[in-house]
Amino acid sequence: MTEQGRSHPIDEDSSPDRSKRCGTARTADCIDRHTAWTRSRTSATELAGVRWLRTTLGSMLSLSLLFSTLLLERGFTRRSALGSVGAGLVGALGITTAAASDPEPDDEPGGDRYVVGLEPGTSTASVSRTASRLYRSLDRSPAGSAIVGDFDDDARRALKERSDVRYVERDYVRRQSVATVDASESVDLVDEQRTPWGVERIGATDFHGSDSAGSGATVAILDSGIDPEHESLEVADGEAFIECDEDVCATAWDDETGHGTHCAGTVAALDNGRGVVGAAPAVGLCALKVLAGDGSGYDSDIAAAIEWCADNEIDVINLSLGGSDEAQVLEDALRYAYDNGVLIVAAAGNDGSVGGIDYPAGYDECIAVGSTDERDAVPSWSARGEGIELVAPGEDVLSTMPDDEYVYLEGTSMSTPHVAAIGAKLMSQGLPNAEDTDDVDDPGGARAVLRETAEDIGFDDDEQGYGLLDAFTAFEELEPVTTEDVTDVRTHSA
Repeated sequence: MTEQGRSHPIDEDSSPDRSKRCGTARTADCIDRHTAWTRSRTSATELAGVRWLRTTLGSMLSLSLLFSTLLLERGFTRRSALGSVGAGLVGALGITTAAASDPEPDDEPGGDRYVVGLEPGTSTASVSRTASRLYRSLDRSPAGSAIVGDFDDDARRALKERSDVRYVERDYVRRQSVATVDASESVDLVDEQRTPWGVERIGATDFHGSDSAGSGATVAILDSGIDPEHESLEVADGEAFIECDEDVCATAWDDETGHGTHCAGTVAALDNGRGVVGAAPAVGLCALKVLAGDGSGYDSDIAAAIEWCADNEIDVINLSLGGSDEAQVLEDALRYAYDNGVLIVAAAGNDGSVGGIDYPAGYDECIAVGSTDERDAVPSWSARGEGIELVAPGEDVLSTMPDDEYVYLEGTSMSTPHVAAIGAKLMSQGLPNAEDTDDVDDPGGARAVLRETAEDIGFDDDEQGYGLLDAFTAFEELEPVTTEDVTDVRTHSA
């Protein structure tokens, strides 16, 4: 699907009506809020014009690659070079316009790099000796440990014959689930703060400053890292599972592409009068760097980070990444984290095809998140399939970028942190991730609340799942959050 194809506006007549958006159980307040929201939207004609302009300017700004290269050759650091070219973020930040399930990285994951999963209690020494190079071991899953290394054809054949080996699989590569980059939309927000349309649409702003804002909960962003010096972000902790370019990174978990920083801003950008405000400003952020400067990362590194979350009392994992291949090493790590109380939210992908949900989002342990646009429509590029659980704003999402920048991106990568933020808010109120981790259909806990309060926007289940994320309704039903709390916050904010 080309970017031009994604830009086609949906006819007003085909958009779900207001009563469907609010659903049969919605209140008059919901209807009023939705009416006000609809009136504030850009018309389809205006939207098409804006998209055309962005596309044209984006093509012109790709020339910034040349200028950034020249600056680097003249001795600039990569960060200063990026700042100098301003809006030319497409090439300089390394974010690709490809869908998450591009075939090249999945089919060519890196020569002989494989993951060997062992039965519980099996010694790793005999397996390690057959590898020409070792990368890491994974030993937290009750299903058994795993060894990651380079194994040639003969070694792999021999390992597959062993009764104490559960699996031998490629160490597949996942990519950022970003659909497009609007380089023309780098926004100057000096001494100004904006509330992104998605944060407002899901009702998250109704609770900023209240006890339900998420204090005490932590979201781990498993991604390209987070800018540790951004004016709108506070990172409580960080860990690197891959190396970071020392010319770019101030810390081991710094962000080489901007993708992780963008996701972090949607979760918890500070309500500090500058830049943007996130869906849960009081939530703690943990930066787990699993993606390299080209936006890709190995399954084994992602799995190690997931296990780290389970061992370090992380409440919510945000996985704005994916690929088309299933991987046992990921599934084992996800099960370990889910059984240890972690809520896991993952991007469904951007290929738009029915049944085309990426992994890890396709696993039962994950809330698979698709996208919506400003008119509550599911964009053509948002993944469809039986496993879609929720949808959230994912088109033209304004958020943080390295060097105190703010840009618009779109993709299920951008939808996922909305859900992660509200999940963290719910868990900050004492809810578990799920009351029954073995029952996907009736899990209880925060996952069930997110499902039960989602807003029906009138699309099929394989497009919208349970519906559009609705923070307002979720917190209306919880204690100690009350209607009076919400009223007080709104009055104070005004």
